[in-house]
Amino acid sequence: MDLRSICSKTAKGLQEATGKTSLLSRELRNVLKEVDGKLSVEQLQKSFDRIPEAKWLELMNSLEKDGFVRALAVSGAPSAAIPAAAPPPPGDDDDEDLDFTQIAPKPVPKAEDSPAKKAEEALRAKLE
Repeated sequence: MDLRSICSKTAKGLQEATGKTSLLSRELRNVLKEVDGKLSVEQLQKSFDRIPEAKWLELMNSLEKDGFVRALAVSGAPSAAIPAAAPPPPGDDDDEDLDFTQIAPKPVPKAEDSPAKKAEEALRAKLE
């Protein structure tokens, strides 16, 4: 994790920040409460200016290692969580009909195709 990373609380971190658990010191809990998933580590540090940068990074790394926060992305870089759209395959640009026969359900045999139905029709034919 570096200063440009954007952090978010995990489920464990959310429980700690809301006071349902008390695993962290008051100072760490106050830091955890400020993590919102929008601000970078550097922007968070500005609200805690009394903590030196080296200690701040160590503190944030320990919160991440203990499972209270996770790094979402690096600010200014494309997010890996949102994949880019794949370009269409090269080839004909002609409008092609869509073929859904592979995913269509197979037709159910009709009732008149059953052997009992055929026997009944044969019996009727003999009686007439």
